[in-house]
Amino acid sequence: MQMALHGCSILVVEDDPLIGLSIAEMIRRERGTPVGPAANSKEALSAMEGRKLHGAVLDIALKGETVFKLADAIRDRHIPIVFLRDISSLRFRAVSGTCRFWRNHAHQVKSSRF
Repeated sequence: MQMALHGCSILVVEDDPLIGLSIAEMIRRERGTPVGPAANSKEALSAMEGRKLHGAVLDIALKGETVFKLADAIRDRHIPIVFLRDISSLRFRAVSGTCRFWRNHAHQVKSSRF
């Protein structure tokens, strides 16, 4: 049985260390490779250098900044993005053996706290 993120590198941008590590562990359980967690945009941009990424999970509200400029840089590289505000909304699935986040939900805000 193929895991949802098998062979995928996923950037994690989350300023809460426990949540960031939880997301990274979720990615590992699905046989993906977490990149990060990065606590801010600067760390994320540095982590992206020289890496092929298959997706990104971005916390919308980092301490003192939003991730939308970072999201533009990620989008310019044609990398699917999941914007996250509540970890309970994060789920992964396999789509025809390819590395994808939920096919119909990438680039949508998932939140119960707005």
